Amino acid sequence: MTLGTWNVRRLWARLLVGLAAPGLLSLGAAAADAPAPVADGQQQTLPAAAPAFELDAYRATALEKQPSLSAYRASVDAAQAKAHGLDSLFLAGLLRHDLPTRRKQSQLGILAAQAQLNKAEWDTVYSVTRTYLSAVYASKQLQVADKALGPEKDVTTLNYLRKLANSIYMPPEGNQLRRDVRQWHVAQLDVLIQVTRGRSEEARQGVERALAALREAIGLAPDTPLTISQEFPAYNAAVPDRATIVALALDRRGEIAQARVGTDVTALEIEAQKVLNGGRAETFASASDLHAQPIPQGVANEEYRPGAISVEMPANLVGHRAARVEQAHALHDRAQAVLEKTGNLLTLEAEDTWLRWREDSRKAEEYAKAAAEAEKIAERIRDEFSTRLGRQQENTRPNFDDLSQARVRATQLRLHANQAQYELLLTLAALERITAGGFCANFAPLAPKTNGK
Repeated sequence: MTLGTWNVRRLWARLLVGLAAPGLLSLGAAAADAPAPVADGQQQTLPAAAPAFELDAYRATALEKQPSLSAYRASVDAAQAKAHGLDSLFLAGLLRHDLPTRRKQSQLGILAAQAQLNKAEWDTVYSVTRTYLSAVYASKQLQVADKALGPEKDVTTLNYLRKLANSIYMPPEGNQLRRDVRQWHVAQLDVLIQVTRGRSEEARQGVERALAALREAIGLAPDTPLTISQEFPAYNAAVPDRATIVALALDRRGEIAQARVGTDVTALEIEAQKVLNGGRAETFASASDLHAQPIPQGVANEEYRPGAISVEMPANLVGHRAARVEQAHALHDRAQAVLEKTGNLLTLEAEDTWLRWREDSRKAEEYAKAAAEAEKIAERIRDEFSTRLGRQQENTRPNFDDLSQARVRATQLRLHANQAQYELLLTLAALERITAGGFCANFAPLAPKTNGK
């Protein structure tokens, strides 16, 4: 089995793991399938032979090399060590009547840590996909700009139009060939060429910035060479309906698993406080790590995104037993509210992304058709344009404005079509992340054209 095939299989084996009840125990499987240890002196590198699709290799490599995932795996190890430490306190139960409950809470802490790891893995896969697509997008925009700035002999370029306008306005024999070409046409094309050069440089730097971000997302050194396609990837996936996307998000996302664990742990805290004496008692926060991190902070400017809330639990509760139990009940009520809020936010995110996919898919299709049609129109006008016209033909043949505007419009629509396709692919990648792999876009290399089709 080649390393490329092994990595791809590992990718889906690791990521297609459900997270939510009734499958909370499946969280253990997510961590159990950890990467194989690397022998001393052995360095992990990208596959020497490029696989069929480099994005697959980059995703798999990121799951092995991204430092943030190493940190979350270490957190899982720490949670497991903490649980083992509690299990090894055989005689402590004689003095600590809450020890059985603490052991249960510690096991739930492992599930929460594993859920956080799974969430981070899908965030990493999305980051790699997004930065890869950004590099391809910048590369395609650069291709369009470079094509527009092609040699004068290429009839589809601005340089050709500039040369043509100048030759008509100032022919060698001194007699202007057409009255519809003026000096400002030449000057206007000079401006367009300068602007296009600026756009070309912007796209060229965009490729470099995207590649730098891609290296970071994978976890590679800054000087690591990367290969990207010059074409957007194809995708072979039927997007489910909105309700299915929402259901997948609520069933598989790490955030919802963490919130559910929060309700279970705080419920156990009530039982723990019932068996503790004294005016001050420790809580599960001193023996387990819930990893109850809120999903992104709220935004209320041009974009609206409500903020999340997280589980709270102080390291100690104070007061007599009844007062501490009452406090634990209140904290459990908060955990239940966190679970409800998390579900609402995940639902909103899933629905919003699904609606964006529907919009982007239609928009990309229309822009692609418009760009293809604009290119045909520009070619037809070019074929019908003539540098020499009699007065009787001036109203029946395309003028120079028609010619230049058609070419500029075709270039602009191709840029818009590229952007629309890029946004669609990003939305598909977002649906993968939002459903934690419940939906897979099946990105693949674009099939080469044959027979001119």
